[in-house]
Amino acid sequence: VATPAVGFPARAADDVPCACLLHQPIPHGTCAPTAVVTPALRRGGQHFARALPQVQVFRPPDSLTLMKRSSVWEAVGPPRPERTFHCPFCLENAREAARVTFAACGNDSHGVCQECMGHYIRGLVKDGRVGKIECHRCGASAVPAEVLQLTDVLTFRKYERFRQMQQDHTVRECPRCSRLNRPSIDEAGNPVAEMRCQYCPAKFCYYHSNAHEGLPCAEYRKRVAREERL
Repeated sequence: VATPAVGFPARAADDVPCACLLHQPIPHGTCAPTAVVTPALRRGGQHFARALPQVQVFRPPDSLTLMKRSSVWEAVGPPRPERTFHCPFCLENAREAARVTFAACGNDSHGVCQECMGHYIRGLVKDGRVGKIECHRCGASAVPAEVLQLTDVLTFRKYERFRQMQQDHTVRECPRCSRLNRPSIDEAGNPVAEMRCQYCPAKFCYYHSNAHEGLPCAEYRKRVAREERL
């Protein structure tokens, strides 16, 4: 039996479809010369397609896979969870980096989380108990630099003012500018009642602050005494 020959057809009209195995039907002439596909050629093409190796899709590795392949992973290893400690004030687990201990204490087991220590110091300063800013376990006192670091500027100014008042009981706070002033001392060694602020024009009393502004302290005491007898 004679095998049908494979030949090249003559050029036809532009709307004749191409029968090429590699192309979709397009106008004739785009893929020339065009072979006539016989049944034997079609069967051979199917066997040839089955004989081709399977194509594997390349998928790039993710960042974790690349890290495991690097030398950094061998040296560092997988990320470790951050260490925590139990804060005795809020009774919560806080980060080790947020643990606060006073320098005079130095014992990590006495540590408190930074947020709780800030609230603790602000409360003591607000009450004027600046001499009680100390470790809750051993009683080690905080230094001014630690108070400033754990609070804010306004709280630290109050802290300094209360410290000066405790160290020198004669100083008084100006009712206008809140600065501390020392009174004059008379011949008997007693403070003079009438005071003038060193930082602003305010006048106030050593004993009564601005309770009797414009009135001498002696007359104010007499008036208070009369009112108490009534």
